[in-house]
Amino acid sequence: MKVTVTDIAINIAGNPDAKGTHWSVIEDIMKKISEQTGDKWGAIRLSGYWVISHVRSEDGDIKWRPVFGGHEQPTARKFTKALATATQRHVIVLMEI
Repeated sequence: MKVTVTDIAINIAGNPDAKGTHWSVIEDIMKKISEQTGDKWGAIRLSGYWVISHVRSEDGDIKWRPVFGGHEQPTARKFTKALATATQRHVIVLMEI
């Protein structure tokens, strides 16, 4: 899955919110975001909600830090919504026709 990160948006070729999406697809997206931003990003699903993790390089050896982003609901049932809230970027899903 192709992922491009800019200062204001994350473009994802494909739909990570599609029913039956394997966890490895989400893991691949988070790996590509990490590579492009220089920080560590991760995602897990707990009780039907996505929780996004962000560890900045200056944070050292911390392995997991949930991102709340000042939003009263820090998680979301849709991966793209949780990702947008956590990264403070628009998430654009590019569907193939």
